[in-house]
Amino acid sequence: MNKLRSIDIPNTVNHIEAGAFHYCYYLHHIHTGDSVTVIGEYAFADCNGLYIDSIGLIDLKLGKLLKTIERCAFERCSDLTTVVFPDSVIYIGDRAFGNANLLTSVTCKALTPPVMGVDVFHADALTNATLYVPLRTIEEYRTADVWKDFAHIEGIYLPVDANGDSEFNITDINVMVNRLINGETIEDPAYDLNCDGEVNVTDVILLINLLVNS
Repeated sequence: MNKLRSIDIPNTVNHIEAGAFHYCYYLHHIHTGDSVTVIGEYAFADCNGLYIDSIGLIDLKLGKLLKTIERCAFERCSDLTTVVFPDSVIYIGDRAFGNANLLTSVTCKALTPPVMGVDVFHADALTNATLYVPLRTIEEYRTADVWKDFAHIEGIYLPVDANGDSEFNITDINVMVNRLINGETIEDPAYDLNCDGEVNVTDVILLINLLVNS
């Protein structure tokens, strides 16, 4: 199995066991599926593209329901450059991304900064990578343990599920536009993408840009 190049975890799986894909040196694509809530310790450790003909694990996008990343889950994934955490994540364990010193971009969509273990990120990543977090709670990240150690932290806009179907698409924009056209005052802060204290056409434009660029 150490020559496995791509893995798509189906939505029927909710727990990736400890060491499940440890030492899969050639692995360069991981999609965990939206039902996975826990990634066990060392689950993808050493997926580092050691061999000369391996692409290596470069980008990592995790499923929408993920809550826990246990210790050393992605340790020594040395080719990893990009990580995106969904808004559901609440805990990232010790050295989860230890030795991933080439990280240039870390995005965490959780409004509340996830609790962090020890040495979650390599020192080079903390210095060189840009951390992208929800604009609404960027100040919380700037004071939260471990997250505050990133030298570069920027705020991002989060999409709005206006019709409550757990998806973000053109329908959500149409719902928001219709509410504004009908003169409704939208007080839910989730709709105030630019955090200026009011929901208006500017927020709609930001949503459209999010959809186009997603």
